[in-house]
Amino acid sequence: MNKLPLVIALGCLCLGCEDDKASSYLETAAIAELGMLGIKIDAGASALLEQEQGVSWTASASFTAGDDQDYSDQVHWHSSSDDIVSVDASGLLQSHAVGEAIITVRFGRFSASETVVVSSAELQSISFEPAALSLDECKSVSVSASGHYDDGTVRELNESLNWASSNTAIASVGAQSSTGITLLSHLAGTATLSATRGAVSGETTVTALDTLTAITLSSTSLTLDEGTSASLRATGSFSGGGSNDISDNSHWALVSSSDSTYLSVGNSSDNKGVITGVAAGSATVRASCGGLDNATDATVTVDADKTLSSVSFNTSANPWLLQTTDTDESLVLYANYSDSSTVDVSTDATWEVLSGDTDSIALSSEIGEEGHIVLSEDIGDITADMSVVIQATYEEQTALIQVTVEAP
Repeated sequence: MNKLPLVIALGCLCLGCEDDKASSYLETAAIAELGMLGIKIDAGASALLEQEQGVSWTASASFTAGDDQDYSDQVHWHSSSDDIVSVDASGLLQSHAVGEAIITVRFGRFSASETVVVSSAELQSISFEPAALSLDECKSVSVSASGHYDDGTVRELNESLNWASSNTAIASVGAQSSTGITLLSHLAGTATLSATRGAVSGETTVTALDTLTAITLSSTSLTLDEGTSASLRATGSFSGGGSNDISDNSHWALVSSSDSTYLSVGNSSDNKGVITGVAAGSATVRASCGGLDNATDATVTVDADKTLSSVSFNTSANPWLLQTTDTDESLVLYANYSDSSTVDVSTDATWEVLSGDTDSIALSSEIGEEGHIVLSEDIGDITADMSVVIQATYEEQTALIQVTVEAP
């Protein structure tokens, strides 16, 4: 666990974080506590830029535990020349003019630097890797792009490109990062994938092959409570053999429009196959890809959100009659819910003696003994019945009972 935010918060309370000395003190303390060994910059392939180009660099810290952590938002970023390349607090570089600048990160006593060059070379064309895009329908592939410049250099351009598909029913552009995109195929056919920067555009043909033979869902029967969610996954079987998770490539839908009364199903890039109970009832979910539907639909039953209806004791007798020799008796409080379920809530309830012979009959004050009846040492000497009224409360529901110890 990264403890740095806690360390900084505590330090700020003590020092007020009024100046750089306070910040340096806190970082030094964090370095000592976390076992930090150093920091470094990852510029990737973006140390050579065009004018007016933005790229993200990252800074990572190494530790004695062995795992590097992303510290991009915690280090101090600095450019030796903001007129050439400026950098913000999270490592986003923006080039402005031809020249060189040194980008430095600092955290406590550690620092690292990398040189970034802004070139006057102009982009001439864009190429793809892989150059030929042929894949099974309902599968995905990673695609990257490079820019070819008039000075003969070739540079990765993934972060600063506008990607598009000419036919999103056949193939669509998924997640985009500094290393490229995920291209998702959905249906057999051809589409054109394009990547554009300014006036320069590159294109390649995407061919999705008709190879999907069946779709199977991870579950065909599910039960959810109202307001809760679960994920369904889709597996595709292919004519060339083998199977593959095609959840992100599939289109997820409710079979009937009336099913939306009870269930919602995610179909955007970040929640494919995520189903959420809306109201008590039953709905049917289907996944489609490559012109096929899953062999068996998923039937989802949504249970009503249970509510607390009452609380009650483990005895229906009132008064509850005890003998003077009954020295190990306890009341148990149950929560009764709308779905007919019952839960022992004795340890979570509030217990109190409201009235009666409290010198002779009391409740235990020990943790874990809630509801335990405590009789006085001289209870065997009573000549008349002794009684108290006990109340137990759980989530604003109360139960009352009279406990009576009968005289011998």
